[in-house]
Amino acid sequence: MSIVWIGVISWFMVEWCVVIGCVLGIPLSVMGVTVLAAGTSIPDALSSIVVAKQGQGNMAVANAIGSNVFDIWLGLGLPWWIFLLVQKIKDQKPGLCVSTKELMPNVIILFSVLIFYFGILIVCKFKLYVKVGFAFVALYAVFAVWQVVGVWRFDIYHLKTPYASECICHIDRDGYVTQSCYDNALAGNYNDW
Repeated sequence: MSIVWIGVISWFMVEWCVVIGCVLGIPLSVMGVTVLAAGTSIPDALSSIVVAKQGQGNMAVANAIGSNVFDIWLGLGLPWWIFLLVQKIKDQKPGLCVSTKELMPNVIILFSVLIFYFGILIVCKFKLYVKVGFAFVALYAVFAVWQVVGVWRFDIYHLKTPYASECICHIDRDGYVTQSCYDNALAGNYNDW
């Protein structure tokens, strides 16, 4: 029953995040890497804190890395695979449209984080200190500021967020918002909604 509740709460969290981002004019990618990422990572962080307090630092570090591997391979792969399988069964056009405008910079940031992480571990001889934790938190703050200021406010990826009324039109018709809301609003293709 707990899994059912987690699924229901997760669904509402994603939907509300999308709608709030759309109404406030915040790109979906910014909402995803800040609000949703923080919301889904809090349980991981709490479990890492618990095992670290029990003296199991290795388990805390493994949890941080393992949860991200799980999120990427299973959290993305499984839903996409099921969605595409259902499309194929229904004889619909196979494929899933995913916005990649900000993908490459975020991949570079991810690799930079991994290089920094392993570099710190090597320099500190695989011991975690308070300064290391402070550095990690400070770098996350820099990343969050980059997303909010650079991606949202200065629109460095040229996402050109549509007006809230355009997204609400999409919500009223389909009951949910997707990246196509932004793409269609930019192109003026309201027929696809």
